[in-house]
Amino acid sequence: MNLDEKMARVMNFTIIDDLHVINEYGEYVCDGTPWRPSTIMAWAMLVEDRIGELGLEMAYVHALIKICVTEFEMLDLLGVVKAWRLIHATPEQRCLAAEKAMEGGK
Repeated sequence: MNLDEKMARVMNFTIIDDLHVINEYGEYVCDGTPWRPSTIMAWAMLVEDRIGELGLEMAYVHALIKICVTEFEMLDLLGVVKAWRLIHATPEQRCLAAEKAMEGGK
């Protein structure tokens, strides 16, 4: 299962194909944009919203830090570099953090 398929599971979505994804109520959720939260920021942000709904914010942020911040950057006492890395996390990094948060949230 690829990362986008895993994120569909987080969302309780069913993937028919790239352009046809339905939610748990049987409604189509794609608007002509392929379901690729690992590369499309709008979908990654939707996954982040779901992580918040599930109460997994702490696990998600910890996972995102481990994914985005190097060991050297962890020495940044004021947290400026860490904050920068989190703000500029790629869609893939956000999805990987969501995956880790879900694993810890089970």
